[in-house]
Amino acid sequence: YGTTTGEPWLGIDLVYQVLQQNSAGYSGIGAVNRALNVLSAGVNFDQAFQQFAVANWTKDLTGLPDGSFNYIDEDEAGTPGPYGPLTPDSGGTIQVGTPATWTNEWTDRYGIRYFEADIGPTCPVVSASFGHDSGPSFYHVVTQNGTAFNTHVQGGGGDWNQAFLNDGVTKVVAITGSLGSSSQVDITLGCANPVLAIQMPNSGAVARTQAGDKFLVQVLVTDGLGGPVVSGLSNSDFTATVDGDGATVVGGGFIQEQYWLLLEAPALPDGTYDLAVTLETTPAASDTSANSVVYTEDRTDQVLVIDRSGSMGVDNRLDAAQDAASFYVDVTRIHDGLAVVPYRGVVDPDPWHMQEILGQSDRDSAKGYIDGLPAGGMTSIGAGLVKAVEELGDSTTDNPLCS
Repeated sequence: YGTTTGEPWLGIDLVYQVLQQNSAGYSGIGAVNRALNVLSAGVNFDQAFQQFAVANWTKDLTGLPDGSFNYIDEDEAGTPGPYGPLTPDSGGTIQVGTPATWTNEWTDRYGIRYFEADIGPTCPVVSASFGHDSGPSFYHVVTQNGTAFNTHVQGGGGDWNQAFLNDGVTKVVAITGSLGSSSQVDITLGCANPVLAIQMPNSGAVARTQAGDKFLVQVLVTDGLGGPVVSGLSNSDFTATVDGDGATVVGGGFIQEQYWLLLEAPALPDGTYDLAVTLETTPAASDTSANSVVYTEDRTDQVLVIDRSGSMGVDNRLDAAQDAASFYVDVTRIHDGLAVVPYRGVVDPDPWHMQEILGQSDRDSAKGYIDGLPAGGMTSIGAGLVKAVEELGDSTTDNPLCS
């Protein structure tokens, strides 16, 4: 941290500032935090320590995403000083039915522990689970292909689980550390076959569409063992059919722990059809939602009701809600009706009132309104629902359907 980047003075800015804080009567972590603040580092000691924990491992890998995963002074000219290598706890080779498990693992205050497992021949999905017993713990998971960096995710606090599609992973590393006091954690690294389940549409909440229109599909992909959602998939990993005819995946995203896929409806006559979605893994995972896609010329009036209260500012909840709402806007059909009702303690701001969608400019207007909503205030779901009913009642589109 700091502006002095040349050898042999690299890092001296921080050392100097810590000494300055010592002279001012501060010591320990308090002095380091004050020094980091003077240097505008953008992190405190605890945050820097958590990044240090993962850099300890990733510094010796290739293909790192940025410099925070590396040690600068190991690569500088002059007098580089190698650190390590680390000696992790090894769980051997994992595959489906053969996990690696460590129980009651103790980590001292500001300590770090490393646990690794090699990936066996039958491991379509790699999972890492941390069972929190006590203390201020934090977690990292790193996957790698040989000596090349593949993925990294970070969590902390209570129990935490992550899963990844195996795209050539050869090793998975679990890192657990403690902050202001010691902690105890159970760690499991395992493999599973993926399980796909279509959440929407279904026979009770159908997708209404016609040939060439887009419709939205929400799917959940898990490890099939009651464990975490499988992250890291892309739209190209999925294929879909309606009544056996291919429905092209034209867009999508990972929202609220589900994969939201935008499908283009194939050419079929009006009627009710089955939807099938397949995850093209080895082995493949698939699901069918019977009688869930309805081809009809009838248009629908839709009201999106969005909670923008203060609690939605936590953990990116409002961002997720805005992303989800934008997907719904994208699949509105020409001549559908659309309204957007935001609420907190009251309906505020004034809704994007019900109007007939006549083109992309109307969709863009609705999405711009949604993206501009801030979080704040109390919560009154009733206020939002009452206004939504009013918007439907005031509609002038003459559409026969509503949702």
